[in-house]
Amino acid sequence: MYLNPDNQLFLEEIESHIGFVDKSGIIATFNQYLNTRERYVCVSRPRRFGKTIMTKMLVAYYSCGCNSYDLFKDLDIAKAPSFKEHLNQYNVISIDTQSLISKNSKGIKDLANYIQKSIINEFVEQFPNVVSAKCSLLEAMEEVVKHTNRRFIIIVDEYDCVFRDYDETEKQSKLDYVALLKAIFKGQSSDNLIALGYITGILPIVKQDSQSALNNFTEYTIVSPKGLSKYFGFTADEVQRLCQKFNVDFEKAKLYYDGYKLEGTELYNPFSIDKLLLSQGDFQDYWCSTSSFQMVKPYICMNFKGLKEDILKLANGETIIGIDTTSFANDFDGNSFNSKDAVITYLIHLGFLAYDTKTKKTYVPNEETRRYLLNAISQSDFKEYAYELEFSKDVLSAVINDQDCQKVALAIEKEHDKLTSILNYNREDSLSYVVYAAFSAASQYYYKPIRELPTCRGFADLVYLPKTEFIDSYPALVIELKWNKTAKSAIEQIKEKQYFKTVENYTGDILLVGINYDKDTKKHSCEIESFCNDK
Repeated sequence: MYLNPDNQLFLEEIESHIGFVDKSGIIATFNQYLNTRERYVCVSRPRRFGKTIMTKMLVAYYSCGCNSYDLFKDLDIAKAPSFKEHLNQYNVISIDTQSLISKNSKGIKDLANYIQKSIINEFVEQFPNVVSAKCSLLEAMEEVVKHTNRRFIIIVDEYDCVFRDYDETEKQSKLDYVALLKAIFKGQSSDNLIALGYITGILPIVKQDSQSALNNFTEYTIVSPKGLSKYFGFTADEVQRLCQKFNVDFEKAKLYYDGYKLEGTELYNPFSIDKLLLSQGDFQDYWCSTSSFQMVKPYICMNFKGLKEDILKLANGETIIGIDTTSFANDFDGNSFNSKDAVITYLIHLGFLAYDTKTKKTYVPNEETRRYLLNAISQSDFKEYAYELEFSKDVLSAVINDQDCQKVALAIEKEHDKLTSILNYNREDSLSYVVYAAFSAASQYYYKPIRELPTCRGFADLVYLPKTEFIDSYPALVIELKWNKTAKSAIEQIKEKQYFKTVENYTGDILLVGINYDKDTKKHSCEIESFCNDK
């Protein structure tokens, strides 16, 4: 199970009903790292982003305990010059930390000893005349390298669950676990024995006494992927091919599950896409339903200045620029949260928020995660949200049911006064935030709002597309914002540049909404016009 495993687990992935989405190209990159200073790699990603499947693939490729040529011969890695050179040429130790904790009768207590004993038992079984049961793990590795002339590749999946899922009452067990990892991966002895060290987790490498416990590892995180973006998560092209294969609406899948952007690559959560395809197009909150709202409630309610306001902005569809993603240190002693930015960065690592590595913008990635965040807010002590929701329902009704331009304008004016300070009142971005907040109740009936939706003749400022079940009762909303002009000119721009063309495929009825703010008078105006869709 731990020492030189076979390729059965990867074979099961290859033969799955959905099929294997080929990410084997990453092996060529790791082959370049073998036996170099770059040999220690830590990849952190949110839950269900393909980390475990990757470990199964690496085990099948590197382990000398199997012959995997037939499994890989038609995959991307087979095109690489290094393919045959390293295929099944290494002693491999594979550790699934979460699984070991569940097997240990003491749980996390004395986990380090349990891990060593479990692996040493297999060393003795496979190399009875080489390794003694009294050996330490490092001693056993030394003897096997001498005997086989093969270095080790060590793979640790979910290495950080020890720190994420267990409280401070088990501090000594955590310290022992860290000491074991250090003994395996750090020092000259390790460099002589290990060709590649690969660990995965959700959070960045834990800090101890202000230093990384494994500071010889290069970290590839969701905020700093360093070229590995496309290998964790499904790309848009991969999802489109899968949707075509299973006859699922790709455009709807994009609205519901798209949103993570790393190094310019659009990424989808593989777990949600797999469940969507298996259900033959039943759009639900698959990924978010695997965790409780209690997971984020304590953090979004922390008493840091501006945190609740930013969480509400994000939930309403706004983006935030300027978050310091280095502020979350994943401190061993539990001092990771010392600012608003640290909390938001933590939520990015968990996957409930997204971070565009090119534009440095933070946002809610998709409809699935937005609904989770809104539900978490509604169950928390967010009095501001309860008020905003009732207020927004009135605004939405005034737009859709009454088309009462004056009522909408006055409501937005009231919201503008309430939400923006004097210093920010006359900034153009404050108007967009106010409109997002005023339409927050739309989350029940509409997908996540699309800002600056590209069209054939420009960018529509704000578009709300109704969810499938509400298409017959709610129109699409195409909103154009103006500054020191007129609401009528906003409507004219929507028509002139045909912003509505982009949404015609999604819905029958469309409302065009123009909103203007006059900087001198501090007055708002609104125009609402129905657009007849002949399709």
